[in-house]
Amino acid sequence: MLALCEQSARPAGFARAQLIATRAGEPLYLACGCAVAERIDRMAAVGMAVPGPS
Repeated sequence: MLALCEQSARPAGFARAQLIATRAGEPLYLACGCAVAERIDRMAAVGMAVPGPS
């Protein structure tokens, strides 16, 4: 699915993409060739730390 999104984005003029994933999803994205640029945690309304802008 990620490859399909990337293939569709290129002809639309996108040269790069940035995504935010949960820590549980990190191994999947690393296996797909993505790299960790930054880790950001914030507290969700229920008190659980989730990735997102500070």
